[in-house]
Amino acid sequence: MQIHKKTRIKRGTILIIILLLVLNTALAQTIKKEEIKLLAIADNGTKKIGAQAVLELEITPGNERVYLETYPLTKITTQASLRFAQQIACKKLEKDCTNYNFLWSLKALPGLVGGPSAGAAAALLVSSLLLNKEIPKDLAITGTINSGGIIGPVGGIKEKIKAASQNGIKKVIIPKGTKSTDEQNKTINITNYAKKLNLTLYEVNTLDDVLRIALKQTEKENNQTLKINPRYKTIMKSIANDLCNRTKNFAGKTETIKNLTKKAKKALEKKEYYSAASYCFRANTASKQELYNKTKYSKEEKQEKLAQLEKDIENFTKTLKNKTKTT
Repeated sequence: MQIHKKTRIKRGTILIIILLLVLNTALAQTIKKEEIKLLAIADNGTKKIGAQAVLELEITPGNERVYLETYPLTKITTQASLRFAQQIACKKLEKDCTNYNFLWSLKALPGLVGGPSAGAAAALLVSSLLLNKEIPKDLAITGTINSGGIIGPVGGIKEKIKAASQNGIKKVIIPKGTKSTDEQNKTINITNYAKKLNLTLYEVNTLDDVLRIALKQTEKENNQTLKINPRYKTIMKSIANDLCNRTKNFAGKTETIKNLTKKAKKALEKKEYYSAASYCFRANTASKQELYNKTKYSKEEKQEKLAQLEKDIENFTKTLKNKTKTT
């Protein structure tokens, strides 16, 4: 009788151990999980408005695969920006992410305009999990993420700021150089607009700036001198000159275009060719937008313009490749 009791006790103990192991394994599958509020643009059928979305990230053991679940479905550019953001964050923090899978979930209202503007938020979300630091619940960010951790400009800043104030957000991070916008031929100071809505606005250049503001993360001290490849400077100088020469051919007169042109000129004088190219590109885009708004094109003319734009992009890409080969 005692032998049977001992046997039952041993079996019970073994079952408990197995159960605990199974539970621990199941719990270990999700290593970390966090979410962040996104500021986006939505189309309500009559106009574009600011909107809030929620981006959630779950990191599990794996082989650096990226999965995205969206409600509703989103554009391929959004999916690509999430993968790129993950790679940029892992590289910036010098973390080996090859043993993790990244499971994204994007929840938004119908009509959300897809695009790469979630890139900066995605990079912040990855960084917060890798650093084991929480993102403040009253903070939101908008901006693209580019090579080197550069935070790029996005549209609809005013609408996004308004959406932030309507959703309990108190702090908003935006790309550097986007604190003013044009509306009905008037230049609006976004910083002042945010203050009226009791929001604190932060302008950032890089992912390091974002981590410092959102996670209180300090940059690593680096005593090494940064050496810029002369080939890179030659290529960027050529691109900047090309874009800025085009700027001279446009007749845009808005304050935004004038300010961008002035900034581009100063950047060229300082030999900051990347910045100059960026300012001239934005000035050119704004000038074309101003021109198209004043001109009423037929459907056929719009198709011709689109075809010409595609040719221009193709020619510019070929020119850039040739310059890269010859320098």
